[in-house]
Amino acid sequence: MSACAQSGYDAQKLQSQLEDAGATPAQARCATNGLEAKFDLNELASHSDPTPQEMATVRAILHACTIKVTPTTSTPSS
Repeated sequence: MSACAQSGYDAQKLQSQLEDAGATPAQARCATNGLEAKFDLNELASHSDPTPQEMATVRAILHACTIKVTPTTSTPSS
C-alpha cells in the first residue's frame, strides 16, 4: 500500500542529482521550480516516457537555468 502513495518525484533528490552532474545549487533550484511551474506534480511523478513536447519544455527550463544539456539520440533501455 505505501508504494502506491509514494511519489516518483522528489525535488530535493532531483536537485542533488543535478548538483552531482555539475549544476550549482541555484541552477538546481531553478530547474525544479521551473518544472513545478510547468508540470502538474502528478505528471512529474509519472513513470511514463515523456513526450517530445515535454522533453522540449524540460530542455527550455534547463536552458533558462543555464544548465547545459547534450542532445541524446535514444533512451537506453533498462
